[in-house]
Amino acid sequence: MNKSGLNLFCDREEDLFKLYLSDVSTIKCLSCLTNTSITIIEFGATLFRQYGWATKQELPELKTVKELLSFLIQEYDIGLIELKIVMDNIGYLSTYDDREVHLVFKTKALCIAFLKEILPHQSHSLIIHNLLNNPGAYISWDGSLKINKYYL
Repeated sequence: MNKSGLNLFCDREEDLFKLYLSDVSTIKCLSCLTNTSITIIEFGATLFRQYGWATKQELPELKTVKELLSFLIQEYDIGLIELKIVMDNIGYLSTYDDREVHLVFKTKALCIAFLKEILPHQSHSLIIHNLLNNPGAYISWDGSLKINKYYL
């Protein structure tokens, strides 16, 4: 995840922790999450079997993060366009074009635990510190861990 864009901000009204990751696959994100029960809210793919445009109705029954992850790995390139799942006791995940991932965590601890899994080990403390201290800022970094912050 070198040179990736991240955005973390807290919705203070709901006390939720929101994270946006650019240029990160759905499979990578799912592999860093705790295996928990899920509900698939939205699904859209262009290359799933014979369906052309497949929706959640064409999917097999997938009840956990692990089952969804296994399905996506097994099916390989299904042209995933959109996915939104609710994860019991964690929050939700939504993806767009399989390279833009938005996560909402119920607690700061869940958000930090995820970041520790997905970020490079040698740099996760620095990047997490910058994310938490710059809510609403997009954070990116280079190979030498030079942190760049920008606001939209």
